[in-house]
Amino acid sequence: MNLIQQFRSLNSGIQFSLWWQLGLFLPSLLALPFDRRKILGLNPWIKPLKFEISVAIFLLTIGFVMRQLNSSPKAVNLIGWIIGIAMILENTLIVFQSARGVRSHMNYTSAFDGVIFSFMGVGIGVNTLALAALLLLSFRPAADWTWPAPVVLATRLGLAVLIWGSLEGVAIVNNKQHTVGAPDSGDGLPFVNWSTTHGDLRIAHFFALHALQAFLLLGFLISRTSLPKSLQSGSVIAFAVLYLAACWWLYREAVAGRSPVTMWTAAAIRTLPPSSNFANSAASASLAPRTAGSPASASSSPNEPYAASANAAASAAGSPPPTGNVPRQSST
Repeated sequence: MNLIQQFRSLNSGIQFSLWWQLGLFLPSLLALPFDRRKILGLNPWIKPLKFEISVAIFLLTIGFVMRQLNSSPKAVNLIGWIIGIAMILENTLIVFQSARGVRSHMNYTSAFDGVIFSFMGVGIGVNTLALAALLLLSFRPAADWTWPAPVVLATRLGLAVLIWGSLEGVAIVNNKQHTVGAPDSGDGLPFVNWSTTHGDLRIAHFFALHALQAFLLLGFLISRTSLPKSLQSGSVIAFAVLYLAACWWLYREAVAGRSPVTMWTAAAIRTLPPSSNFANSAASASLAPRTAGSPASASSSPNEPYAASANAAASAAGSPPPTGNVPRQSST
């Protein structure tokens, strides 16, 4: 079965939503280089692109899982349409708000913006309930499944973590922003924009939402090994426990206002030879103030958000932080 046939075999609601995501993705991509406005310091089309890519991956994965549930075609078809429409609502409203030049999530600046965000919340809530129904259907008779047992187990565990990740989004809403310890801004990792200096609730949220893809990949890989079936299942369960623990750790670090990027940088510097003071020299070289004649002066902003991270990293490595007036990027 070729790729086109594979796509046509997906649930009709999932197919419709995927085409819709493509219809949103193309204009978002075209608008990116021409729009000079900023939302929280970032180009307004970066967020729609992130969500369109993420949702497309999610829909494709859910669509292939649904193909396995043959004993309940009507229920699966209904769930597919509910999930598909919920994702259309979510991303269409994100694109709409980006076109207006305002933030989409946690936007209470006007009654209209509040209503938009409320509709998005209702859509995600309905989507989570549909995923829970799909998880229950996945426990129907094993005759439904053509996938190997480790993959079936990985599917069920992945759906469970995905649902937890959806509920974890409530913490972001309750916090009224995704950053903990500082206002939301454009200071973060490229494209994903995860904060490098403070807690960011989106990191755990992201990994939990894409647990299903990671679990399925592992399940298929393990099913191709010569391990006994008990060890194959045990490996999937062990991976799921470790993955969930990592998501929980990322969430707790974010709640505490700490960025894992800072901690990873500190750990990397600690591996460098302390006697040569190389760690401090490297940090100083990368964060030294740039002059107008320096080659990097035309694009100085990408490294600026890392100033606080490198200072913390150098401190954790036992070296004094780099000196000098390090420029900081302002957010709008």
